[in-house]
Amino acid sequence: MNCQPRTIHGLNVREPGCFCSFTWYLGVSQGNDCCLVEFPLARPEMKFYLPCVLVLCLAGCRPALPTARPSPEADQVVRTAEQLFVAMRTRDTLALRTLFHPGARITAVEGNGAEAKVSERGLAEFVRSIGTARDTLRERMWEPEVRVDGNLATLWAPYDFHFGARFSHCGYDAFHFARAAGGWRITAISYTVQRDGCPTPRP
Repeated sequence: MNCQPRTIHGLNVREPGCFCSFTWYLGVSQGNDCCLVEFPLARPEMKFYLPCVLVLCLAGCRPALPTARPSPEADQVVRTAEQLFVAMRTRDTLALRTLFHPGARITAVEGNGAEAKVSERGLAEFVRSIGTARDTLRERMWEPEVRVDGNLATLWAPYDFHFGARFSHCGYDAFHFARAAGGWRITAISYTVQRDGCPTPRP
């Protein structure tokens, strides 16, 4: 254990790390971090410092937080969405069709409140619009949030969209996926369209 000592009111205090001892030292343990205090209990004046030292140690010790790791299923879901963006950019209509469930729907929501405009397309119309685009369609997402329950998954992420080198709009993507024998397939996409107030386009 690697504790760095410091002195408080004549007491040597070491942190972080974790340790407990009541023989010659008084230590307070919490989680994977610690506060180790060299506390000579034989000295009578130390009883006045004891409450303060305990408060100091408890305040300085932090419980270890588990590190969240994405599951293999979540990684596969993200990869499927990214494959869609590649197929859009390269106008690969065959690849587009293989990524979707045949009955998939694509819904766009532009504007807010009573003035919001909602438009919906089926898969055939969506694929046709990609294949006949006059410029490169470049969509990027970041910080995707994925939820998986068995063979059902959702992905929520902010995105931006470019026609060639020209920035068009931003918003949020909401994907729905179902897993079948061929892997994850997109069953629906809903997305918002925001023209103003977009963050600076990321590289």
